Amino acid sequence: MIIWPVDYDRLTTIVNSCLNVDQQTMDIYPDDVQQMYVTFPVSVKADGNCLPYSGSVLAFGNDRYATEIRARIIIEQTLSEEYYLQENYLKNGLDDPPKFDIKKAFAMYSDEYKHGTNRLNDKTTLQDIYEREVMKIKNAAHMGIWQIFALSSVLQQKVFSIYPKLGNVNVRKDLHKIIHPE
Repeated sequence: MIIWPVDYDRLTTIVNSCLNVDQQTMDIYPDDVQQMYVTFPVSVKADGNCLPYSGSVLAFGNDRYATEIRARIIIEQTLSEEYYLQENYLKNGLDDPPKFDIKKAFAMYSDEYKHGTNRLNDKTTLQDIYEREVMKIKNAAHMGIWQIFALSSVLQQKVFSIYPKLGNVNVRKDLHKIIHPE
């Protein structure tokens, strides 16, 4: 649910915005990224605000609007909570949607999930983890997959969550995806 649209230039490029390619990220950039356009990871400050910085760069060509992007992510997640807990929406954009409940996987990827103490069999627990994750959003706080979904809705454009070919392949299957706005 977008309350007010972001007025921005959809033609942000490395050249016209004086951005720098993130060379460290290029070393782990997956070779299986199907590209309609040439894409490169760009450098943003690594202080826990990388998602709002990235959203600001996407929208405005610079990172000066990260605070506004963060605020919009919070508002979006608060007003559209039921949407971000819908299984069909969360599976949208996956090449091979899993047969299991993707909400449970996203909850387990959250810092708010406590292994062995959270039972993910009831809707209340999933909703509680989601709400705690939204409540912890602040300056210099890392964000997760639910916030990437909200960023897509805030910007009203697809966002490609590019996950490197490192670690558990099942995690990559869940997080390496094109995310569509609500």
